[in-house]
Amino acid sequence: MRKQEFRRAVRGFDCEEVRAFLTTVADEYEAVLIDNKQLRERILEQDQKIVEYRDMEKIGAYASKWNFIVSRDGHGGVSPRELQRVGRTENGSRTDLAQRFPRVAGELAAYLEQWERAHPKARPTLRRGALSPDEDGQLRALGYLP
Repeated sequence: MRKQEFRRAVRGFDCEEVRAFLTTVADEYEAVLIDNKQLRERILEQDQKIVEYRDMEKIGAYASKWNFIVSRDGHGGVSPRELQRVGRTENGSRTDLAQRFPRVAGELAAYLEQWERAHPKARPTLRRGALSPDEDGQLRALGYLP
């Protein structure tokens, strides 16, 4: 853009005005390219964090009367698997009912294992195009974009 030349004409545009306009457009375009690059880098970082954190999070199966939670974060004092009643205050291992109801815990554990086999972890997909206005708004609402 900065090197674009125009032929001169008797009744043409003012050359200085055209150059000033093109300089402004080029500056703004460069700023957009820099922002775009920074956003892509930030998305890449977030994708890598998702891969790291996926194994450390929790997954659960929720039935009408029971919540079965598998904790993968490795925090002390947290049961790796716990069964909780729906509608009651959950307090980790203090309210865990897996020992009292092993059949229910086993059924929900089997369901979770089957679900995870049917839905294997996938590597993040890198974005190839610009964000849609909805995606941009959602990422801003979540605090991923300024």
